[in-house]
Amino acid sequence: MIREYFQAAMEEAGYEIIDDPERFYGEIPGCRGVWATGKTLEECRRKLEDVLDGWLVVRLQKGLSIPPIEGQEIEPLGPEGPSSSSKHPYMVRGDLLLAIPSRHGGEIGADLLDRFLKQAEISREEWDSAD
Repeated sequence: MIREYFQAAMEEAGYEIIDDPERFYGEIPGCRGVWATGKTLEECRRKLEDVLDGWLVVRLQKGLSIPPIEGQEIEPLGPEGPSSSSKHPYMVRGDLLLAIPSRHGGEIGADLLDRFLKQAEISREEWDSAD
């Protein structure tokens, strides 16, 4: 059940080249907040798999719904779900669970910031006007 969901989600992944030191950007449209970058397409894909894995674990832990993908569904377990933690930081905003970029001391470029804000459903104007 989880493996089939994971495979279906990865098959839905889309990738593009962006203006950023980590040129490759990938996201899974059906899984809001699941995205990653990498210096190569393969690195981006591996990171995207890690983010998807953590996203599923955290959503199950918190009892949040998991959207069906290609007929694959996972029912939330509720607050007593799995106890393993994710290696990626996440921001929770309502029902949105969004991976936070980890640049290991590097800066986030404007192109990547725009994609992050899009995933978080925050306009650039909202971001620029925040104190």
